[in-house]
Amino acid sequence: MRRELVDLAGLAPLVVEEEEWSDVEIRGSGTAMIDGRLVARLLRKLLRNSAQHAPGHRRWIEVADGELCVGDDGPGIPLVRQGEVTDAFQRGASS
Repeated sequence: MRRELVDLAGLAPLVVEEEEWSDVEIRGSGTAMIDGRLVARLLRKLLRNSAQHAPGHRRWIEVADGELCVGDDGPGIPLVRQGEVTDAFQRGASS
């Protein structure tokens, strides 16, 4: 891992432009000591997941206080299944 001070509000648009997503809103600003390559990879995966499971819904990246938050206004994950999100190899019923 190569940690360096990265402008998160500058990294997010690079990922969005690279993937040619015109529907992703980027809000806020901030920096963090991170491996920009790995965080860019994570952003891509989260946004692809959002596009796949919430097509046609708004998507955004919020930057604040050294943190990134990726969100969408899609249907979400049922409350009873939210605890499983970080378990390995878990998929929803419609996956």
